Amino acid sequence: MNPNVQRLIELALSYNGAALNNDREADLRQLLSRSGIDNPQTLLSPKVSTCGLFVLGIWYAAGVKHALLDHPYEVGKAIAWVRTIAFDAQALRKPSDGLPMAGAVLHYFTHGQNNNHVEILCADPDVVHGAALALHCGGGRPNCGVGEATSNIFWSSGRPLQEWIDLNLLLPEVDEDAYGPEEPPTAR
Repeated sequence: MNPNVQRLIELALSYNGAALNNDREADLRQLLSRSGIDNPQTLLSPKVSTCGLFVLGIWYAAGVKHALLDHPYEVGKAIAWVRTIAFDAQALRKPSDGLPMAGAVLHYFTHGQNNNHVEILCADPDVVHGAALALHCGGGRPNCGVGEATSNIFWSSGRPLQEWIDLNLLLPEVDEDAYGPEEPPTAR
């Protein structure tokens, strides 16, 4: 596996359980504000959906490069930004393109409804009786919380998987012999 993708997965999973109402609140605010690009104290409230903000924060911390990640957040545009960054890298995929790999961002929605949700795929899926079971994590839980689960990645709370983002195109693998394993050149 691409070591940059592995680092991103480990980072994403390290936020499991973080929320506005617990001892991880400061860490979560710092991540979602992208290290202060946004004001960490005013960005979040218990009613804010954070699934897209979580992906943007993880991508920023992992070293994904795109101008939107260095721009102050515009309310309601997190998933649109996730899709724009992926589109610009030619990383958007449909389920018909094949199974997503660990590190992919899974985008769920029902056509004609405003019910978008994104999750980070944390393990390659295991196909069992037509279901693709895998560990995934993301924001969008109560109190801006982050959670993880192992379930069928083709569905999320009644919404079908509509597209996925190939993270290998956003975080290319680096030659560790040239740079060393500690700090790849893509890290911020």
